[in-house]
Amino acid sequence: MVLCVVLLDCVVILILESKFPLSVNETDAAGREHGRMKFRETLHSRSKRECGKTCLRLQPEWEQLAGAVQGQVTIAYWDTQQQQRPPRLLGDIQGTPTLRLYKPKKKQRKPDSNAEKVVVDYRHGERTAKDMKAFLENEMPNYSERITFGQKDLDKASQKADKYGLPVALLFTSKPKTSPLVKFLSTEFRRRLLLVEIPPTTNNQPLLQKYGMEHKDTLPALLVIPPNNGGDEATQQQQKQHRYYEGDKFTRRKLQDFLSKHALKEPVYKAREEIVVGDETKDDPSKTEF
Repeated sequence: MVLCVVLLDCVVILILESKFPLSVNETDAAGREHGRMKFRETLHSRSKRECGKTCLRLQPEWEQLAGAVQGQVTIAYWDTQQQQRPPRLLGDIQGTPTLRLYKPKKKQRKPDSNAEKVVVDYRHGERTAKDMKAFLENEMPNYSERITFGQKDLDKASQKADKYGLPVALLFTSKPKTSPLVKFLSTEFRRRLLLVEIPPTTNNQPLLQKYGMEHKDTLPALLVIPPNNGGDEATQQQQKQHRYYEGDKFTRRKLQDFLSKHALKEPVYKAREEIVVGDETKDDPSKTEF
């Protein structure tokens, strides 16, 4: 049986015997979950019949892990007794049990392809729900921008967003490191919205004052700047109006609902074509994909 955790661009899989049933979704021979999303990043654990007590001890830990990451991670399994041929996605796994993480490359030729993967073996600690959750959070893809040098960094992030016609979400936060929630949101809205973190460092104080976030009791705070789609000056001013998050809590579900209202409906894979003034040549969008 394969237990897999799908973390948007992430999937985790555990192979066990079917006599240790799990309350999760089953995967098919192509490595897909029935009724769910494709595998994109995968942690695999494979066991044979002699796995015995080791697999039995793993069962409650995986169940607990599934509950701990509910909403961000989806659990499924592969039944080796029902389907003897595992999907090629699993590759050659030696030893029992084995935990392995399959991550997509940051720049894939085919965005939805499972063929291009970075493999990371699980060596984070014990096979407990706590350790495996920490491993997942550490390995989660992060597509957010973190501002270190104030306006200079923000200008670069804004230029990147403008190049692809993306809205910019500014998250003013006191957290010293990017949290798993921010990583999740940056992946969830990748290519539909650019998420930018602004911590209250010395270099960022002018930015905090500019947006009225200089007092610590105002953090965290979130606002979205609509994309710059050109037009006359009045239209551009309207487009630049900020949309503030006014929720009382920064929970995953509430932030997802807010950002989904302001993100693009479809992901953008190539930069917009721009005509340089005085030059009829266009930017090559294939060189600016991210």
